[in-house]
Amino acid sequence: MVEIYASVITGFEAVAIEEIESKFHAHSTKGRGHVRFEIDQRRIPEVLRLRSVDNLYVVLYDYILVGLSSAEQKV
Repeated sequence: MVEIYASVITGFEAVAIEEIESKFHAHSTKGRGHVRFEIDQRRIPEVLRLRSVDNLYVVLYDYILVGLSSAEQKV
């Protein structure tokens, strides 16, 4: 399984999720302007045919930095 990050036009996330779920039967998560989902790596060529996404990326590493939004800024 590989995780795919797909950028979409802001506001069209629900359309992309519907297309992904209908074609791949994959659970998707959305954020502002993007959708993430997991598929079998053999199906990557099919992902390139999605019509509701702009750009596609394979997620190799994901790291969440806790407290970044509340960190003090130095000017």
